[in-house]
Amino acid sequence: MIKKQDAIYAKLLNEIIDFHFDERVAEVFPDMIQRSVPGYGMMISTIGILSNLKLAA
Repeated sequence: MIKKQDAIYAKLLNEIIDFHFDERVAEVFPDMIQRSVPGYGMMISTIGILSNLKLAA
């Protein structure tokens, strides 16, 4: 999978429009959420570790 960098809202807009989760957003969502949610990568890793521990128990 090729990681695409989010630049959807990098340009100034003449008009403020409502956010729509469309194909453009879906393509860059991994980058968007990684930069927008503090600790996101750590949370995802921790969920995997805890899931493995629970399965092993």
